[in-house]
Amino acid sequence: MLASGFAGLPLLPECSMHDAIAAAGGGYDRVYEVLNEYRNLVEGLEKDLGVRLPYLSYREIRGLMDSAGRGSVEALQTLCGLARDYNGLVRAANLVLMYDSGWAWSWFYGNLTRLVLDIVLIRLDPTYGLAFKVVGKVFTSTGLARVILEYGGYAALEYSMSLSHWQLRHKIHEIIEENVANPDRIIHSLQEYLGLGP
Repeated sequence: MLASGFAGLPLLPECSMHDAIAAAGGGYDRVYEVLNEYRNLVEGLEKDLGVRLPYLSYREIRGLMDSAGRGSVEALQTLCGLARDYNGLVRAANLVLMYDSGWAWSWFYGNLTRLVLDIVLIRLDPTYGLAFKVVGKVFTSTGLARVILEYGGYAALEYSMSLSHWQLRHKIHEIIEENVANPDRIIHSLQEYLGLGP
């Protein structure tokens, strides 16, 4: 049964931007270990059941962990999102084992889809990384992150950065769709939108 494999995985420590910022430069050994356990399970599911789910390779996990250790806002946010969605999948898998009902299976597949999409977006979508990088730079270079932290706390900072990230990704996709026949125009439009053009 698909859910039983995921139910046996350990949970990651709950993660927030506060935790991630506090841990920057610190030890991410547990996160690395658990992501590798997930990868091993997914490889086993493919071999045993023919279920092909995406996962991060050793190199991708190590790169993400190294970036987070250097304090990369993008990598820290990515790790927090992965941890949240990974834990959601493990919890949902345990609900399936306890209740084996339609709602439990719906919850499980919803959480599985969310984690798979996280991994696919990290691996394939160039706007994902670009949006995180731009949002992180804007929030830190303008001092906006400091002001939001001081007056709204970490939850407000997480919400603001997440909202900005998704708005920027939407705009990047919109620019790409509008100019798909003219790649030079895509670059010019992105530079113009981001205020980087001549």
